[in-house]
Amino acid sequence: MARGELFALRARNTSMSLSLPCDPAGQSRAFTIVELLAVVAIIALLTSLSVVGIASVLTGSRLSATGMEVTDALSEARQLALARGKEVQVRFYKKEPEGFFDQLSVVVSASGSSPAEYSRVGQPFPTGIVGENDAALSTLASLVEATENGPNAPSSVRDRKYVAVKFLADGRTDLATDSEWSIVLRPRFAAASGKTPGYDNYIAVVVDPLSGRTFRYQP
Repeated sequence: MARGELFALRARNTSMSLSLPCDPAGQSRAFTIVELLAVVAIIALLTSLSVVGIASVLTGSRLSATGMEVTDALSEARQLALARGKEVQVRFYKKEPEGFFDQLSVVVSASGSSPAEYSRVGQPFPTGIVGENDAALSTLASLVEATENGPNAPSSVRDRKYVAVKFLADGRTDLATDSEWSIVLRPRFAAASGKTPGYDNYIAVVVDPLSGRTFRYQP
């Protein structure tokens, strides 16, 4: 046998030894359509579970951030009232036509010739988080509405309806002392659960009407 033919035979044997595994019948086995579809379905399921988990974590993080922002605004208003000896309001703005709360301002009330001063102006809640407008759940929603139309009202909130928590010069509020006052924060598209206050995931920011102090409750 010539040397060239010997090399060709060796190459052919090597190629055959690297071929796909064979089934008992001696034929090369490939994935079936059913097997490929099963793999794709498993990958799709794992992906969807991951997306849902990430979305839940993000929503929880935004909800916690909103609770902190509302609590900080109320505490800031109380400190300003004590420091300035003036009435200071935290105004919660309603989004129409839905009616839920989606922004807040901290406002030092006008007195004499001094116009109202805005410490925080139309601060929006984080994306996807709102303040509940059902007065049975958010008692602050039962306060008398007003319209932002003062002479120096910022354009970003002008003509918007709001309810306000008013802190007096001694740090108290003007809220009735025989009631509990709170605003419930929740995901905008949260589904009702039949529980109190009606959602699985929420934060209630509670205001003590006598001391003006605030605290958060999260189940």
